[in-house]
Amino acid sequence: MALRFCGLMLTTFFLVAGNHGAADPAVHAQVGGTAVLRFNFAPFNLENQTLDSRRIDINFTDPNKYVFSLRGGEENFEPQSESYKDRVSLNSTCLRHGLVVLTIHRVNLSDSGEYLLTLPKLNMKLSLVLDVKEAETKKTDGNNTTTAEGTKDEDLKHYAWLAVIPVAAIIIIIIIAVALLKPRPWSPKDGEKGSSNGII
Repeated sequence: MALRFCGLMLTTFFLVAGNHGAADPAVHAQVGGTAVLRFNFAPFNLENQTLDSRRIDINFTDPNKYVFSLRGGEENFEPQSESYKDRVSLNSTCLRHGLVVLTIHRVNLSDSGEYLLTLPKLNMKLSLVLDVKEAETKKTDGNNTTTAEGTKDEDLKHYAWLAVIPVAAIIIIIIIAVALLKPRPWSPKDGEKGSSNGII
């Protein structure tokens, strides 16, 4: 399942040559939910790499800017900011495919800002912006319910649809091609047409 998840994300990212990969231009999340930050460095295997993720926007006033660190493939919590303690997780399975997928749990408004991910040994870096909004509420049977939990997997569903649509289109094209190439059964009318045209 994890490999399929990584493969799906690989098909939805753009690969840019040189010292740059690809990252989502902006990630949107709601207070209390989760935010998934994706950085694509394919085709590099990052399992044994050193990587650092930190805040680089001026709104983050903590002198320690580190969000997450990996040293030789092992998580390093020593430099991590107190603001992110026990809230950030890494999908380690995706590292072999060149994907760094960080999930921030229990998102709050102060998490909004720009995140930079660097790979010092490869001299590569990517940044993205996280935009956190107050959780929307809706009326259900007269009660106020928050939609933050209901939308925690919304971003992943978006990528799933990007994979489903082209597959569905290919299936439809195959069905149409088979229908057009299928030979028609012979009928007496076909014989009459041949006779009238001088064909015996």
